[in-house]
Amino acid sequence: MTKIGGGWNVYADIVGIGDGNKDGRPDLYARTPAGETYFYPGTGDYNIPFKPRSATQTGVAPAETAYNQLF
Repeated sequence: MTKIGGGWNVYADIVGIGDGNKDGRPDLYARTPAGETYFYPGTGDYNIPFKPRSATQTGVAPAETAYNQLF
């Protein structure tokens, strides 16, 4: 088992999104209760599984749209 750090409780949602940046490694997407969104690219190294986060413009589609999904 590999600990990937602490402090994850600041997020309302954490989702393993597969290979979001198309580099062949699984990545994470995280959202705070305030709606801030972050992307954690995977490294492929079990000792350091994720690179530092970067802010994203990704969000959830408004409820009135036809599809309520990540875009």
